[in-house]
Amino acid sequence: MGQHGPSARARAGRAPGPRPARGASPRLRVHKTFKFVVVGVLLQVVPSSAATIKLHDQSVGTQQWEHSPLGELCPPGSHRSEHPGACNRCTEGVGYTNASNNLFACLPCTACKSDEEERSPCTTTRNTACQCKPGTFRNDNSAEMCRKCSTGCPRGMVKVSDCTPWSDIECVHKESGNGHNVWVILAVILIVLLLLVAVVIACCCISSGCGVDPKCMDRGPAEAEGSQRRRLLVPANGADPTETLMLFFDKFANIVPFDSWDQLMRQLDLTKNEIDVVRAGIAGPGDALYAMLMKWVNKTGRNASIHTLLDALERMEERHAKEKIEDLLVDSGKFIYLEDGTGSAVSLE
Repeated sequence: MGQHGPSARARAGRAPGPRPARGASPRLRVHKTFKFVVVGVLLQVVPSSAATIKLHDQSVGTQQWEHSPLGELCPPGSHRSEHPGACNRCTEGVGYTNASNNLFACLPCTACKSDEEERSPCTTTRNTACQCKPGTFRNDNSAEMCRKCSTGCPRGMVKVSDCTPWSDIECVHKESGNGHNVWVILAVILIVLLLLVAVVIACCCISSGCGVDPKCMDRGPAEAEGSQRRRLLVPANGADPTETLMLFFDKFANIVPFDSWDQLMRQLDLTKNEIDVVRAGIAGPGDALYAMLMKWVNKTGRNASIHTLLDALERMEERHAKEKIEDLLVDSGKFIYLEDGTGSAVSLE
C-alpha cells in the first residue's frame, strides 16, 4: 500500500517523538522501587520496637504477675492473667480472692452500708467484714437491714442477755429467770461453805499447836497420837507432884483468861458457894485464881494433879492456856515429860 498518513498525535497537535521500547514502563519501575525502600526501612524499625515492647512487658510482669503452671489455679489474693501460666495480684482495699481460682478479675471489696460499721477492712484475701452499729442488730429475720434493739422486756419477763450486733436482747419468763438465780445462789452458798471449812481447819491446826508449820500439818494420826501420849508431865527428880504444882499457882493468873477463872474452878469440882466464899475473902481480884486453886488442893488433896488441871482447860477449849502452862512447867525444869508413859523421863530443856 502507499505511505501512511499523519499519525494520530500529529492530528491531535502533538509533536511526534520516539516511542519507548517494548516491555518497558518507567512509571511502574519507580513504584516498585519505592515499595522496596519502605519495606527495608520497616524491617529495620520493627525488630527494635518489638524488643522495646517485650522488655516493657517483662518489667511489668515482674511486678504484677505470679507464675502458675498451666492447669494449676492461682493462689488466694490473685486472679488469672491473660498471659498463660501467670497470675495478677489483687489490689489491697479494691479487690480480693479468698481461695485458689481461675478468675480473670478479683472480686470487688464490699462497702459497708450506712447503718453498719466496719469490723475488719478488705484485704487481698478477705472481703470487708461489716456489722450493725451499736444499738442495732441483724439476724435471720432481718437479713437486709439492721433493726433497733428492744429497750426492755415485756411484762412478766426478765432480761438474761444484752443486745449484740447479731441478736436482740433475750427475755425469759420470771419463773425461768428465778430458776437461773437459784443456781447462782446455790453456787455462792457452796463457795462460802468451802471457805468456812477451810477457816475451821486452819483454826484447828493453829489451836492444836501446828500454826502454819507444814511439818505439823503433815503429821499422820499415829504421830498425833504419839504427841498426846508424850504430854504426861511428872516432877523432875521425883519431887512431890502436888507441892511442885503449887509453886506455879500465882503465875497461872497471867495465863488463864480472867473471865474463865470461875468456869475452870467449876470444872475442878468447886461449888458456886465455895467460889463465892473464896472471892469474898481475898484482898484483890488478882489473887482470886490463886486462892481458888489453893481451895481446890485443900479439898481434893493428892488428887489435885497437873493432869486434872490441864484436862479441865482442854474441856473448856482453852488450849492456848493449856499449852502455855505446859511450856512454863517444862521450861522451869521442875517438870519433865514421860515418853509413851513408860516412866522414861525426857527433859525438853
